[in-house]
Amino acid sequence: MYALASVVGQLFIYFTITEFDALVLSTVTTTRKIFSTVYSVLRHPSSSLAGTLNPKRCTLNPNVLRHPSSSLAGTVNSKP
Repeated sequence: MYALASVVGQLFIYFTITEFDALVLSTVTTTRKIFSTVYSVLRHPSSSLAGTLNPKRCTLNPNVLRHPSSSLAGTVNSKP
């Protein structure tokens, strides 16, 4: 069943890109994800936002604040 859904999804993507444009496909995909998220929140309101906004579960990872190139500083070789 999942394989059939995957085939239909790939055919939809192929058809949309060939008939229209990649921007249309991007708009359709983003709109679908927005509606899916809203439906999920409305379907399970107690478990959707309440669990993710729990202060005990929200912790700051200090590695997120580091600059991405700081870990690569010692690996870059300079030309002589």
